[in-house]
Amino acid sequence: MESDTTIRRIKAIYGKQNNASEKKNDSQDQCGINGCSEVKKKPEVSLYLLHEGVGVALVTVFILVLWGVVHLSLQQLVIGKSTGEFNAVRARKHLERITSFGPRPTGSPENEVLTVNFLLEQIEHIKADSASGPHSVTVDVQRPTGSFSIDFLGGFTSYYDRVSNIAVRLEPKAGAQHLMLANCHFDSVANSPGTTQHNTTN
Repeated sequence: MESDTTIRRIKAIYGKQNNASEKKNDSQDQCGINGCSEVKKKPEVSLYLLHEGVGVALVTVFILVLWGVVHLSLQQLVIGKSTGEFNAVRARKHLERITSFGPRPTGSPENEVLTVNFLLEQIEHIKADSASGPHSVTVDVQRPTGSFSIDFLGGFTSYYDRVSNIAVRLEPKAGAQHLMLANCHFDSVANSPGTTQHNTTN
């Protein structure tokens, strides 16, 4: 019985020694003839950094989508359907269109044809939009001829022939007891588009 136990112990010790010698031989084979060098481990991508990169990408996409939604919403809010209140962006677009015709001296095609047609087109849009509302819009295009004298720089007489004048009347459909007149000019001097004249301030 004792001899059996002794044999088993000897085999276990012998097995451990064999395993140790095999590992040593393997490491010597890896070293090669020129000597041992440390086996370099490939750098492992940190799981934390991977998660962090995905997080940054998701936040960036979210910010871009949010910016796009806000940008589109603002465009619809500002340039959307008229609410009856003054809209600076829409007014600026009209001004840019008028000044795109170039200088508009009185009597020139830019003033008497292009600008007048544009203004009448916009007035017709307003009439159509307000047809079911409480106000009525009437338009009167006048083309008078005449002259007047001015006591300025020694005095001179100004003569005009069939210049265009657009009169727009906005009033309640039930009638009104009071009125207010607002006027402006849409012509300009010969060498200016007239961006800062009465057509922008009145």
